[in-house]
Amino acid sequence: GPHVVALDFGMKWNITRYLVESGCRVTVLPGSAPKEEILERRPDGIFLSNGPGDPRPLEAATATLRGLFRDAAESRGVPIFGICLGHQLLGQA
Repeated sequence: GPHVVALDFGMKWNITRYLVESGCRVTVLPGSAPKEEILERRPDGIFLSNGPGDPRPLEAATATLRGLFRDAAESRGVPIFGICLGHQLLGQA
């Protein structure tokens, strides 16, 4: 199945379990992972997890997402999706 790289910002592990049950192969990386580390995993999709807190202080993650928009989503067609905090980070980026 598709390979999803999940960026963990405080993820509830049921989400990973559901992705696996849906046929995905999941690699979990910390939310602080740099763009290059994410892309070297050759994901078919990039998932941004939920987590506690406000997305505003996560400036490094926001900058990483901007790079992923360009180098994964736009150039390779890799979907980037999130829930809760991850969705807020997408909007912020």
